[in-house]
Amino acid sequence: MALLGIRRSPWLATFSAGLVLVGWIPWPALMGIDDLSLQIVQTGNTPQFTALWERFNADPMMSAYLYTYIIGHLLSAILLGIMLGRARLVPLWSACALALSSPVTILAFPTKNPILGILLLVLLTIGMLPAAYTMLKFSRNEDGQPVPPM
Repeated sequence: MALLGIRRSPWLATFSAGLVLVGWIPWPALMGIDDLSLQIVQTGNTPQFTALWERFNADPMMSAYLYTYIIGHLLSAILLGIMLGRARLVPLWSACALALSSPVTILAFPTKNPILGILLLVLLTIGMLPAAYTMLKFSRNEDGQPVPPM
């Protein structure tokens, strides 16, 4: 999505793309928590496994990975929505939906409210489909590379 806005808003597009990349870098490490949880469930939960999970989950390094993911991932969605709306590359409602997905994520995650989870998926779909359609409409240069719309 940052590629869409690179010609109209290069600084915001570049910063948003950087946040996306930084936000997703710790993703494999965060999967370690999920894998550890799965292994504990499959092996059988014991007080020792619970202590290990709590220690691993509260580790400063894992917390740093988690905060990096949260900040990069959530802030980039807001900035991408602002960039796409400001550049008028997608309808305003689509840009607002993408930008609003982050606050809804912040509410949905700790509450585990299924209605907020559905709302989040709807907002992301509404926000990303017009951007995907716009990317499909790219013109191609003589090398066959996509050229963002002006």
